[in-house]
This record gives sequence, C-alpha cells and structure tokens, in this order.
Amino acid sequence: MKGTRKGARTPQRGGQGVEVRQLADLPTLSGETSAARAQLLQSMRQANGRCIDMLVHAARAELKGTFPLVHHLRDVFRCLTPEVRGRVAHTGVLLVDLQLSNAPWWSRVQAHPAGAARWPHICGSFPRAPAVHLGRAALMLVWHAVRADHASTCLLGVSPEIAQIIGGFSLTELDQVVERQFKYVRPRWEDRPAVWSALILSAQRDDPRRTREVNLRVLQLITGDLLSSPRGVH
Repeated sequence: MKGTRKGARTPQRGGQGVEVRQLADLPTLSGETSAARAQLLQSMRQANGRCIDMLVHAARAELKGTFPLVHHLRDVFRCLTPEVRGRVAHTGVLLVDLQLSNAPWWSRVQAHPAGAARWPHICGSFPRAPAVHLGRAALMLVWHAVRADHASTCLLGVSPEIAQIIGGFSLTELDQVVERQFKYVRPRWEDRPAVWSALILSAQRDDPRRTREVNLRVLQLITGDLLSSPRGVH
C-alpha cells in the first residue's frame, strides 16, 4: 500500500490484511474521512459511552450477576468521572461485543434465527432492557458499515464472514436476534481487565501521545482476535 510504513502490516490470513497504523489514524483524521465513516465513528463512540455507563452503574449498584470484569475493577469503575468516561468512549474501536469474532455462533444464529444460541458458556450479563438497547446499537453499526464503508468493520472487530451474515439480516431480524441473545451483549475483552485498566489510565491522564499508543495497542488486539477467531460452519 502506498505510503505504508515498513512493518505496519499485520500477518495475513486468507488474503485479508489490516493496516494497523492506518486504522489507528482513522479516529483522528476527521477532515479526511468520508461522511459515512465520520458518522460511524460518532455512533461507535456513543455505543462505547453507553457500555461504559452501564459498567459504572453495575459497579456502583453492586448488581448481582454482573461480569467478572466489574468485580476486578469495581473501585476503578466507581470513580470514573463523566469526563474520563467520555475519553474512554473515544477509543478507536468498538468496546461492545456480541460474539462478533465467533463465526460458528453467527452461522448457527443465521440457520436458526428463532432459537437461542446458548453457547459458549458465559458468566454474568447486563440487565435485559439496557443490554437489548446496547446490542441493537452495536448491530446497527455493523449493518450500516457493511453497506456504507465496509473497511470500517475492522474497527468494529467484525470478521468479513460475520459482517456478511449480519448485513444479510433485515433490521427487524436484527432486533429479534438481540431480543433472544441479549445475554451475549458484553464488554469487549471482558476477560482482560489489564486492557481496560490501560484504557482508563490513559483517559485519566489525558495525554494525546499515551492515548495514541493505547489506541494502537487495542487495534493490534482486535486484529489478533480476528485472525485467531474460529471460522464458520457451512
């Protein structure tokens, strides 16, 4: 790719390469992005903010049946100010997950849309109503990205295979999926509290250089998750 720095490309799988450094620049180059991508970034940040608010609420209310992530970082989430939450929400990737790197799971949902995909095993969840609301926002992001700016699905942590499945649903069908599968609406990297600690610490310091380093790190993580994700079944 013209202008790409040596070593910026991540390993390829099945012909799919991701320019991590280029993706890291996307959230900061608003003057050069398309209108569709700018809108997607704004909607992604709103979804991120909603997810963070829900984690803070779970920590402060000591909700039963919440995520182990909340237990690990309860004191940290409790102390987050609105300003810091806003900075975390501007992380350059989607912080909400709905099995978005699990192609077999989505293949089963596609084949049996009226069923409940009760696998893999999960621990903890958001309350139903806010989970449905957040999950709908996340799937709408993917749905619109597939149509308007397919390259941005990388920022959402969605493999091409899953993006194609989600893009094939109608909006009504997406609502039905979220209603049935709301327990799978979860914070990304829920099993990696160190990642969330780094995101929060960067936001608390409000250091542009540190923020860029953390954004690059999470982009590398999300790329690694996609490269190692299970393929679908046909």
